[in-house]
Amino acid sequence: MRIDKLTEHKPASTALETEAAMRTVKEQIERIVSLGKVLIPDVMIVIENLEDPGRLADMVASNLGLKVEVTQAVLEVIDPIKRLRHVSEILGKEIEVLSMQQKIQAQAKGEMDKTQREYFLREQLKAIQKELGELDERAEEITEFRKRIVELKMPEKVLKETEKQLKRLEKMHPDTAESATVRTYIEWIVELPWSKKSKDNLDLKAAAKVLNEDHYDLEKVKERILEYLAVRKLKDKMKGPILCFVGPPGVGKDLAREVDRPRPRSRICPHQSRRRP
Repeated sequence: MRIDKLTEHKPASTALETEAAMRTVKEQIERIVSLGKVLIPDVMIVIENLEDPGRLADMVASNLGLKVEVTQAVLEVIDPIKRLRHVSEILGKEIEVLSMQQKIQAQAKGEMDKTQREYFLREQLKAIQKELGELDERAEEITEFRKRIVELKMPEKVLKETEKQLKRLEKMHPDTAESATVRTYIEWIVELPWSKKSKDNLDLKAAAKVLNEDHYDLEKVKERILEYLAVRKLKDKMKGPILCFVGPPGVGKDLAREVDRPRPRSRICPHQSRRRP
C-alpha cells in the first residue's frame, strides 16, 4: 500500500473571511448541541480552541456521526476554506433536521400534556361530584345507557353519534339545560327498536272485526284502513304510502296499531291530513 502525504496549503482567502467562516461553524456546532445533538465535552473544548480552518473542518466532520461517504467527501476537499464551507452546509442541513425533530417532539408533548390535563381535571371533577353526592347516580345512569346501547345493536352511524352524545353527557353538569336536552335525546334513541321487527297481520276480516268492536262510527277511516291492508296483501313490497291520522286526543288515532303491526319504517304523522288515493 502506498500513501502520499498531502501538504495543506495556506488558504487563499483573507484572514477576515477565514475568521468569519470559522465563527460560523463554531456557532452552528453550539446550535446543534442546543437542539439535542450529543457531542463529547472534550471535543467541544478542542473545537472552540482551534484556530486552523482545515483542522476545524476535519474535527467537526469526524465527530458529527455522519455517513462514511459524507465524511469522505469532506476530507477529499483540499482547500481548507472550501472544506470548512462544505462542513458549514452540512451543519445547516443538520440544524434544519434537528429543528423539525424538536418541533415534532414539542407537538407530541403538547398533546400528551393536554390529555394528562384533561385526565386530572376529570378526576378532580369526579372527586367534587362524589363529595356532593352526585357521582353514584350519574355513573349509574351513564353505565345503564352504555349497556342499553350495546344491547340494541344499532347501525354504525347511529351508534357513533349516540356514543358521542353519551360522552358529552358524561362531561356535563347534570343541572344544566343542555345536559337535560342530551339526556332526552339519548333516552329517545335507546327506546327505538333498532334490531326488532314485528310481523304484519293482513287478515281483512280480523281487521274489520277489531275496528267495529273497538271504535264507533268512523266508517270512512275504517274503510281507508281496510283498503290500505288489502293493497298491502296484494303487493307485499309496497313502498312509500303512509297512513296519516289527525285529530284531538281520544278520537281513535291509535286504532291502526290494533289492526296492523307496521314495519319500523311506517309511521303516523300528526301534522298531515288524511287523503284517499
